[in-house]
Amino acid sequence: HRAIWFYDEPLIQSNTLGLYLLCEKIAGYGIKVLLSGEGADELFGGYDRYRETLLAVRSGKQGAVLLGRNDVAFSRVERFWPGRPRLFPFRETLVSRLQKFEEGNQILIYDQGTYLPHLLQRQDRMGMAHGIEVRVPYLDVLLVELANGLSPNLKIHEREPKYILKKLAERFLPQSVLY
Repeated sequence: HRAIWFYDEPLIQSNTLGLYLLCEKIAGYGIKVLLSGEGADELFGGYDRYRETLLAVRSGKQGAVLLGRNDVAFSRVERFWPGRPRLFPFRETLVSRLQKFEEGNQILIYDQGTYLPHLLQRQDRMGMAHGIEVRVPYLDVLLVELANGLSPNLKIHEREPKYILKKLAERFLPQSVLY
């Protein structure tokens, strides 16, 4: 598929093809610039793994922020390479720098530095494959700084992902759209 050629790496997420096809369709209308919501999950606690990891951190699990939800994958790898050390120098350095942040913010900022770049690269390549510039307003420097300074309790909520964004959006959108 041409998406693989444009991505220039093996595709590890199947929705990359959907993004490619969406950009192809949109380009057919002559649209050259799109706004993306990319980054909102990593800033405002949109993934379930944030709650799960925060619970693990608070229960004293060592390395919970570093490993996130990879515990399952690592145990599978261990079967094939017993005793193989897990080396994550970049991630370990990042985690050590995050010690000054509250626990929940550590998790979010960690994903901003490790997971989000992959998503942005994918989005950029699939858009550029069709001559579309995809902009990311959630990643405006001032908004990122503001979000990373907020209490994690406003972002990683026990029941509602992106809690603070949804509370703000209630002013503008109906409940049926938000929830």
